[in-house]
Amino acid sequence: MNILQRTRASSVATSGAADPKNLKDLEHYYKALKKNVLDFQFEFIVALKKNNKVRTLLVNLKEKSIQIIKMSKKQKHKKSKIKKYGIDEFDRITKVKNENKLISFSRKNGKKEFGVSFINTERRECFYELLWLARSGATALPDREEQTLFDTINIFVSTWNVGDAQPRADQLHTWIPAGNSTTGDRKQQIDLYAIGVQECHYDPLPKREHSDDDRCEEHWFSMLATHIGSDYVRLESISLVKMRLILFVRKEHYYKINHIEKDSEATGIGGIYGNKGATAISFQFLETSFCFISSHFAAHQEKSEQRNRNYRDIVKGLNLGNKSSDVLNQFHHVIWMGDFNYRVDLFREEVLNLVKKNNIAKILTKDQLAVQKKMERVFLGFKEASIQFMPTYKLERGQKGVYTEEKQRVPSWCDRILWKSLPYTQPISPVSYSSAPDISTSDHIPVYSLLSAYIQRPCLPVPQSLIRQLRIYFYDLKAENLVGKKSKIDEKDKEKDKDKDKDNKDHPPSPYLVFNACSYVEEPVSTSVVYHNSNPLWGNIAPIVPIIQKKTFLEHQHLFITIFDENESKSKKERKLKKRLIGHATVPLALGFNSEPYSFKTRITKYGLNSGILYGKIHILYDNAAHTPPLIPMHSNSYMAKESVANEVAYGPIVPPPPPIVTLPPPPPTIITTTTTTINYYSNNNNSDNSSSTDNSYTTTPPSNEYEYNYENNYNSYQDDDNYSNDNNNNINSITVQMESTTIDDTITLSPGSNRPMLRRSKSFRKSI
Repeated sequence: MNILQRTRASSVATSGAADPKNLKDLEHYYKALKKNVLDFQFEFIVALKKNNKVRTLLVNLKEKSIQIIKMSKKQKHKKSKIKKYGIDEFDRITKVKNENKLISFSRKNGKKEFGVSFINTERRECFYELLWLARSGATALPDREEQTLFDTINIFVSTWNVGDAQPRADQLHTWIPAGNSTTGDRKQQIDLYAIGVQECHYDPLPKREHSDDDRCEEHWFSMLATHIGSDYVRLESISLVKMRLILFVRKEHYYKINHIEKDSEATGIGGIYGNKGATAISFQFLETSFCFISSHFAAHQEKSEQRNRNYRDIVKGLNLGNKSSDVLNQFHHVIWMGDFNYRVDLFREEVLNLVKKNNIAKILTKDQLAVQKKMERVFLGFKEASIQFMPTYKLERGQKGVYTEEKQRVPSWCDRILWKSLPYTQPISPVSYSSAPDISTSDHIPVYSLLSAYIQRPCLPVPQSLIRQLRIYFYDLKAENLVGKKSKIDEKDKEKDKDKDKDNKDHPPSPYLVFNACSYVEEPVSTSVVYHNSNPLWGNIAPIVPIIQKKTFLEHQHLFITIFDENESKSKKERKLKKRLIGHATVPLALGFNSEPYSFKTRITKYGLNSGILYGKIHILYDNAAHTPPLIPMHSNSYMAKESVANEVAYGPIVPPPPPIVTLPPPPPTIITTTTTTINYYSNNNNSDNSSSTDNSYTTTPPSNEYEYNYENNYNSYQDDDNYSNDNNNNINSITVQMESTTIDDTITLSPGSNRPMLRRSKSFRKSI
């Protein structure tokens, strides 16, 4: 009996549909169960969200339909009041984040939405996997546990300070590629557009003294929609005073996107006005989550620290997704664009001379953003592609490549695009990073980037025989350099204690960890409090039992940890306990699927900056096994396998065995793709047969994550925060990944002989659903 058929058997007593003492009831039940199996139908006991009434939910793989059934009171096995829906009738089927048992159905053409609640989270996940299986065209369950499939998408990201001047529609083609004009080549198609603008305030109607914000917003968004084309739909948009952010997605992907949220944070005049700040949109594309942020930071040459403060305030203020974490510690990918206003610390004449000589590298040595990132004061852990274009500010309007003499501004790269990914996540690869100098209506030039990202598909249902109880163990948990709360001295006591050093130091925190609830952890798990210690040791904690037990699901999940400081405040009336946020940390579960506990070291960040370091060991064990068994690879006779047998490679361990000294997890390494679209992780073995390919195969290497600036003065051969390198033979003897900084070695080193898992990608993403 597989995991889905088990639902019916385990829920009979709950629904009252059968009495075990009644042989006729049992006979009717087993006849019904046999018919369901033959018809590829699977039943779930659910409660309607509207009125909490219990119903039977039936999924039919052959018909690609679901039925909501009310059982007859008189005849327990006679079905009545059946509502039947085709799966394609729904615009979206969403797993509600805040309620782990609930699924929401949104019907097309604006029809009424409804929701159903399952017995537990695991039942909901099984139902969701069945829907995905039905949409993929399968009519039967797989007979083995198979690796999760990944697809690639192209994302066009762009930022532009419009300069309060109406853009020209006839110039957009020099900046934004139109969706309908792309070739039929899948690699050239753009799946998602994210366009953020600043100072976008103009009146599309001539001869008006005052412009209208709503009219300007509507005109700008409509202009973009017309240019991009009818193959795309608006996913979401948001405005804050003059800042606007809009996302377009290909129509074929629209139903794959859920959990769309938006928010804004003002950091302008008085810290509350929206002339400066950020707009943000987050969503989940199948099983991969994104957050796009568009910002406008404080202006002027000398305001670097105020710009850094804008960054911290935005991270602190944006309220998206899981409210227990900030935006930088929950989404798989955060893509941040905007007019950051960081300038170049050189004389204007010197920059102009270097521009004439096309000496971009020397100008970049004095780029304020690169310097502030190096000092870990802003955009900690973010990456940026190599800059090969001229400064984008400040230009003469109406002229191409002419920097204005008005106000004698230093030409600078104010407009930038950066991104950050969770550890052990399939990486974003920059395909291009450039500017659009033909756009001349503003004193800024638009900047754009084409990014390639991997999208994880939902897991497939698996046989019940492969599902076993497992537990997540953490050992030797400790932290270092936690930031305490600065003491506040009353003015009267200041004179008395002015000679005491302790009044000028931080109070040591009393920290404890909270493992936040998520889709597979029902309730938060907390450690004990270690009082007055900046370097606490929690040691081993009780095992965490996930609700969902599937390895193919858990190996792509992360545990999100929040570190609090329990403050004791004494008053005359009563003693109160308060908690203060120290920071957030993230640990990927894939590290735990080893035969031995796996050591990790990860940063603790607060409002996007360093707040300490978390150490520990993670180990995921089955209750009846000493170690995790390997997954069974797909074969040519599998219903999902379309690759040739000649290109199949045996799976290695899900993660490499731990080396003697380990820190943070590696990024996904170099990828080999063949005409069969199989993605193989290289192994440390000299046998080339491990990555066999056909005669017409080709090898591609993702764009390098090493973006070098040649700093002639204080910073020689500076490398951006996240880098990885591999040897010339494509065999990874050691991979070192700097997750956030060169100062703190957030790295992991793989010993020779270690292996990585193989992922499989579908042959055609657009035709796979």
